Amino acid sequence: MDRKFWKKYFSNSIESLSKREFEEAQLLINGYGNLEISNKLDVQMSTVITYKNGIFEKLSVNNIVALSDLFKENE
Repeated sequence: MDRKFWKKYFSNSIESLSKREFEEAQLLINGYGNLEISNKLDVQMSTVITYKNGIFEKLSVNNIVALSDLFKENE
């Protein structure tokens, strides 16, 4: 879905994500693994890991389950 659509529904913490971080977060919560994300976004695996770490840090979560819960809470 479009980031603009979601923006008005999400908390400020989720809004702090860049467009690419938001896109990767959506893939993560939809069950995509690092390799699948790397292939889908056409980036290196190390880039996927860097973005994932940034997402976790910005949103103060430690794993994908917590990330998914945060997105669900802010729907």
